[in-house]
Amino acid sequence: MSSLKMIILSRRKPGMTKSEAQDYLYKVHGPLTKSPNPSEDPSKYSQFFFSDSASHSELDCHQSGWDLGGELYFESEEHLVRVLTSAWFQEKISPDNENFSKKNATQLYVAREKIIFGHEDIIDSSSTPDEAQTLAMYVIEAHSSGPGPDQIAEDFAATLRLDAADRVRALYLNIPLELSGAASGYKKKLAPGPLILGVYLEGPQAIPAFRAAQGRFERSFSHYLDIEKCQTIVGFRAIIYKKTV
Repeated sequence: MSSLKMIILSRRKPGMTKSEAQDYLYKVHGPLTKSPNPSEDPSKYSQFFFSDSASHSELDCHQSGWDLGGELYFESEEHLVRVLTSAWFQEKISPDNENFSKKNATQLYVAREKIIFGHEDIIDSSSTPDEAQTLAMYVIEAHSSGPGPDQIAEDFAATLRLDAADRVRALYLNIPLELSGAASGYKKKLAPGPLILGVYLEGPQAIPAFRAAQGRFERSFSHYLDIEKCQTIVGFRAIIYKKTV
């Protein structure tokens, strides 16, 4: 079964450099995600440290780009609610966000993760920021008449194999999810959001090959893509912790 998770994308707090905000995220905020009660912890937690972004939008890239973020994984919607409503999350984790991220400049999405190709160990290996692997995130908006997430992911995977076959280690898909049942109260706060592909690359030197594949994909499938709303973000993804069974 694919993993349920909350994706967090944010910009740094005014007055902080990108390096300062990312350092705080890892050294101070990261440890807070492990509460005194393990049942109220996410099943896995990762952090994003972004170095650059690109968008087709005419908006200033500084307004549309992201500096940092993360992913909280859950076993079920009930588990998500238990974590987000816990006293530890409400009193410790949530208020600390304002110490490094810009207020009202954070996007929260809920999705299910599905590996398209690549070994799961590549995506799940615990690491520090210094050991983290290069990651490109491709935010895709398709027209309502376009294909579903799985077909879009397969189309992009085929393009990657043409332009970057030996430069890509893994590809995973974040399928937008609308909450229901136990978590229905979070439907407005945790929107399904866009389709986001995560591409693990063979180091920063592979970014040009990824960008070439992106360009080919957008030219080939422009009939169903809303190009103006598509965006790429590159940087690193570190797995801070993962519960063991």
